[in-house]
Amino acid sequence: MGGKRYFEIYGAPGSIESRRKGGINSSKKFILNPEWAREKGFVVRKEIKHPRKSSRLAEFIGIMIGDGGIRNRYQIAISYNWKQDKKYATYIQKLVENLFGISSARYIRKELGSADIVVTGRNLIEFLEKKGIKKGDKVINQIDVPNWIFEHKQYQVACLKGLFDTDGCVYHHKYKVNGKWYSFAKIAFTSYSLPLCKAIFRMLKNLNFNPKLYGNRIYLYKKAEVDRYFKEIGTNNPRYIQRYNKFVST
Repeated sequence: MGGKRYFEIYGAPGSIESRRKGGINSSKKFILNPEWAREKGFVVRKEIKHPRKSSRLAEFIGIMIGDGGIRNRYQIAISYNWKQDKKYATYIQKLVENLFGISSARYIRKELGSADIVVTGRNLIEFLEKKGIKKGDKVINQIDVPNWIFEHKQYQVACLKGLFDTDGCVYHHKYKVNGKWYSFAKIAFTSYSLPLCKAIFRMLKNLNFNPKLYGNRIYLYKKAEVDRYFKEIGTNNPRYIQRYNKFVST
């Protein structure tokens, strides 16, 4: 009897279709007024800045390709050595904040010697996907450098910097010729994605370097080119500049 009386006063409670429309309209209201939605206790998407193409964005794309990845629909993570790359991790966090206007967190695994910088935001994930970052395993997906990076040399310089600072290395090459020892600093990029190896090789060639591609590695062998790399492209990872200076002085 109560239900019958309710129906007489208020009408039908609504069909599945009408409730679906009501939900859509409510979602639109939340999107248009996120602060109101937060006040009401609803969880809404985190707002981010949408930066234009720039050298800083290109460097961040290089970092993501090197040691970053999309974990799920809501998070990205960038791995680093928690003992040796603390200063570089701080640099990455500042870069995230400057580019996207959002904060990040560090999760350290001391027993493994590794850590992650984790950034949360569905809008961030969608933005990065539009800029060429793919979800999933990098090797299986054969990750590549987005085409827009090749639009300007400065984008390529910045992207290489991000790639090198996360997934490259500078090492000491010592060898003996005719009884005389020679010692130089060398640079290497390593990836099991063939398209990425070819893209790194292409960028270095575009910047008038003479890289060598062997399997899954790209090298800069000549001392003059290694010196020019650190002078013209440079690094934002203090560990690499320390290694380079050490090898140059020996």
